[in-house]
Amino acid sequence: MKPLFALGLIAFSANMWVNAATACSPPPGNIAEYYARAERAYFEDVTSVYRGVLANVVGKQDDPIVRFSVLRTDDLWGAPSPARLDLKFELGHCSNYLIFTTEYPEGEGIADGLAVRIFVTPASRINPELLYIVPEGPLADDMMSRWRAVRSQPCETLE
Repeated sequence: MKPLFALGLIAFSANMWVNAATACSPPPGNIAEYYARAERAYFEDVTSVYRGVLANVVGKQDDPIVRFSVLRTDDLWGAPSPARLDLKFELGHCSNYLIFTTEYPEGEGIADGLAVRIFVTPASRINPELLYIVPEGPLADDMMSRWRAVRSQPCETLE
């Protein structure tokens, strides 16, 4: 019975590792189209957009876990946002914290005072890992333009 138990344990462990490794992977097919659809669906659900700054950052961009707060500085659109969010980024977890996938000039980046723009949906109010947190600048402006374009078009319906 012990060899069968060991085999079951190995299979379970392998399955857990594969699920964790592929959790953020897109399905096979056109990846650009997949991400465009996912972004559009997110933008259709946005209930507020606001600006903030990072505070209380513990860790560096490439650390396995980075804890930080976002302090709201300005509501741009929609429902009022919380004055402060306490968050953490775990390497390998699926999140929309684009501040961790952005390349910064030497000496800049994930640190107290980094200005960010936050896009909020009802789901991201429940699970903050779903928040789109983007560094202020061209990327945030580009996302804002795409969000406005989605808002100005009628929602797509599934057939």
